[in-house]
Amino acid sequence: MKKYYILLIIGLFLANSVHASEHIKQTNPIKSLFLKKTQSSQTIENNSDKNTEEDNLSADAMILYNANDIEGALKIIKDIPEDKKTALDWLLEGNIYQDKKDNEKAAICYNNSIIKDEKFYRAYYNLANMYLEDENSQEAVKLYKLSIKYKPDFGYAHYNLGCAYIKLGKLKNAKSSFSKAIEHKNDLINAYYNLAFVYKKLNNNKKAEEYLKIYNELTARKL
Repeated sequence: MKKYYILLIIGLFLANSVHASEHIKQTNPIKSLFLKKTQSSQTIENNSDKNTEEDNLSADAMILYNANDIEGALKIIKDIPEDKKTALDWLLEGNIYQDKKDNEKAAICYNNSIIKDEKFYRAYYNLANMYLEDENSQEAVKLYKLSIKYKPDFGYAHYNLGCAYIKLGKLKNAKSSFSKAIEHKNDLINAYYNLAFVYKKLNNNKKAEEYLKIYNELTARKL
């Protein structure tokens, strides 16, 4: 399934000391935020009764989305009256529009998700990712911080916040964010990679080599 987070990978090469080049590559291996295992991490306020027509439509739309039928999912989710949509419904619709490369409509949906539930950290996160992709790192930082405010252990948000700080040249902030990403989600392999880059830029070759070694070891285990 597609989920969503941004990887910022900067090339590092280790000889007697660490040499770095600033070739940046971004990929999107994770997009969908609607798998069962992720839904339980946050309760979405919904004042409607259980098993209403809207609830059934929401569930059907999520099933279709996770089956990569985004047009079918969009058709169903739009059948839900706007005043009956939950924060998660708006998030799903935003994801669909983002898949369709319609970022303007996606942003409207994510903002509606936040209006519905101001503590819905995933909406801030998705909106921040859009700003980061559009090279608006300042706005992305603000939104990642809000996502983290409502879910302090959200490793992906800490990671992407670090990416935004690198783009802004704030290396010490980036170092802190990548460290927190690892603290909360230690399988974010590229966080170790980017920490090596940051430490190299901060003229701490010993730490750069240490984190690059961890990155290489973790990468080797996955092969």
